[in-house]
Amino acid sequence: RDRSPSRGLGDVYKRQGYSMKRVLATALLLALLLTLTACAALKKENTDPLEGPGQTEQQEQQEQHLTADVPETKTWQRGHGAVWGSDPTPVSASFERISGAADKGMTVGQELLLLDFMDCYYQSISALEVIDPSDLFTTVDETVYHKTIWHDLCIIRRLSPIDLTMTSYSYSLRCTSLEPSPETEGNVDVVLKESNVVYFAGLDGIPSEQFGIKHTFTLRSVGGDRWRIVSHVSDDNAYYSADYDRTTRQDNHFPAITDYIEARRDLPREGLTVAVTADHPYDRQAARAYMLAYVGRRNPGFMAYDDYGGNCMNFGSQVLLAGGIPMDTDGGYETGWYWFSQHSTTLPWVNVGWFLDYAAVEREHGLAAVVNAPYFSGETGDIITMGVDEPANHTTVILDVIRDENGLPIDYLLCSNTADLRNFPASAYYYTNRQLTKIVGWNE
Repeated sequence: RDRSPSRGLGDVYKRQGYSMKRVLATALLLALLLTLTACAALKKENTDPLEGPGQTEQQEQQEQHLTADVPETKTWQRGHGAVWGSDPTPVSASFERISGAADKGMTVGQELLLLDFMDCYYQSISALEVIDPSDLFTTVDETVYHKTIWHDLCIIRRLSPIDLTMTSYSYSLRCTSLEPSPETEGNVDVVLKESNVVYFAGLDGIPSEQFGIKHTFTLRSVGGDRWRIVSHVSDDNAYYSADYDRTTRQDNHFPAITDYIEARRDLPREGLTVAVTADHPYDRQAARAYMLAYVGRRNPGFMAYDDYGGNCMNFGSQVLLAGGIPMDTDGGYETGWYWFSQHSTTLPWVNVGWFLDYAAVEREHGLAAVVNAPYFSGETGDIITMGVDEPANHTTVILDVIRDENGLPIDYLLCSNTADLRNFPASAYYYTNRQLTKIVGWNE
């Protein structure tokens, strides 16, 4: 592997990392490719009932296949007909359902469409039964994309060892941007930030929270103040990480994702130990207090890396530090573990793959840990890394252990940054390839 010290910081670059210039260049190239793909897909499909012919028989068969093992309860029906038939009316500052909607010039019809989308999504994953959102989108292609993501997330959660249907959910939205789309006259681009609280049935009233999820929509007027969604992307885990193929209309990752779930069912759950010892134990309660304090916000004493590949490993390192693990200043940029400033830090502090390599080294001083420890031996403050091809895309920290009626561990409640999650079940993640790094303590 290339170990150039000029490379990467974030949690999405796995083992290699990238220089800042390469990150920016890659981001620009990906944005261009996504734009070209979206344009090609729209030209190819053009199956909006308002614009052209309906679905082909092959498309209908593909949709049936996508939802064959998850019930499709109904097709989402939009209301508010009187509003849609009127001229566009700006949202009133005295009554806005989306924070900032009035200030950004959002119309009532746009606001109601966005709320319809969120409710359709949440009602689908709440019951783990996909609702067909066709009436919200301009094309069948975009509809099937969303049904696929929702379907796959429902399958992941149906395979969970705990009940991940929701007894209730609530969300709040804040509009951070609303501008005319530079690509198509008449379209508008909207950026929302979402925070939510959900109650999973299997957690006995414990709230699971997410903070600051970014959604980017392109909307098109279809008459009066009636709008539809041209496209939607999100940095929420399932949307962001799926390898969706618009030709086959399937997520290329999905077979592997379910394989990892099945394999974990047979892992041992009792009598699990690790051989590593330490002079000083890890202060798990101090680590717990820190992660709860800095899930939905950033410690101003550290740089945040959300815009540089992700803040997840930076957050994990801070939790370990709070739990008493001393910084390792003996090593350099690749072999140390410390953060003093933006220009005085190391790759293992901020990068998932580099941290795993660092933690795996047996050393006389500093961190004592076991990488790839028995998965169900985890405790509060231990690290769970996860991904698809390898478990090195994202770092989370164990908040609590979920046990069955016999006291055996079956799942974990996690905290993380970038995807800011608190009390979130590991089995609810799209990432199902996961490994445990056991934090034992530290040596003099």
